[in-house]
Amino acid sequence: MDEKNLATWVIKLADYKEVNEILIPTSFDVLWRLEKGDFSYARFNLKNIEYNNPKAF
Repeated sequence: MDEKNLATWVIKLADYKEVNEILIPTSFDVLWRLEKGDFSYARFNLKNIEYNNPKAF
């Protein structure tokens, strides 16, 4: 959106899987909440995850 047309956006999380004893969502749907209804902006599927890695990326 722009400065004149602000809209709320949300991320819907789904398909939770346990990885190293931690339950994480592996599917994400990013939506704009518009007056005429939700608009799906992007969809993501988590293929792999890396954590506790202190180096810069």
